[in-house]
Amino acid sequence: MLVANAHILKWYNESKSLPWFDEYHVTNHLNPSASQLMRDICASGAVLSVELLTRVQRQRQILAAPLRTLLAETRSNDDYARGHALVLLSSWGDTETLTLLGEILVRHHDTLESLYDLLDDTIPAYGSQAIPMLGQVLLNVAAPRASRVAVCSTLSLIAHLHSLTRRTVTRMLRAALPDPASDQHSDPELWSWVVVSLTELRSHTLRKHIDQLFRNGMLDPGICGRPDDVRKALSDTLRPISFRDPILLYTSGQ
Repeated sequence: MLVANAHILKWYNESKSLPWFDEYHVTNHLNPSASQLMRDICASGAVLSVELLTRVQRQRQILAAPLRTLLAETRSNDDYARGHALVLLSSWGDTETLTLLGEILVRHHDTLESLYDLLDDTIPAYGSQAIPMLGQVLLNVAAPRASRVAVCSTLSLIAHLHSLTRRTVTRMLRAALPDPASDQHSDPELWSWVVVSLTELRSHTLRKHIDQLFRNGMLDPGICGRPDDVRKALSDTLRPISFRDPILLYTSGQ
């Protein structure tokens, strides 16, 4: 026990500088190799090597909790490390990550920006499981506009990949649009991105609603195109879309 306690104390002192450090993990992650793997992930830069990925996959059950802590970290400016956490956890189908990400996306914090670009490459791995969380973010008026905009395309992508979810996703997106006759606070940026996503899903029944939003100046043509562009897009044939395991983001260029 003395040897084990000495190891824990050494790990504790050395880990305080790591962005994912949390005292909870001192007593729950005593595997020295797992501790080193977290350090290697945090020090890897933009890409995890095949060799490191192989070692990480072997320790996935132990690493899931500290990776979630890293994902939720707001004190670190290490965007790569937090991105690695999201890629790995989504590839493993870690369901606790969905709940955590739903909480993260409603924060008003600069560290969110590094995650937005990864949403379409990671969250569709959960399939329909991700829809409730994404819908809650989209319809949460207190969430950052950038988060609400980001989840629009992810919802649309999931609906493309899983056709049985298309009706549910379409209803969520439509619920984010205002009544054209309302005098509520105008948010043309968000509404325009919602229209883009609905157009991608070929929501034909929305034509009249969109036309009214355009007439009332509630949409930004620079984002969603002009009325004629939207009508044309709604009539286009849907193109097949594929999705790969997020882990392949690392291996495709190696």
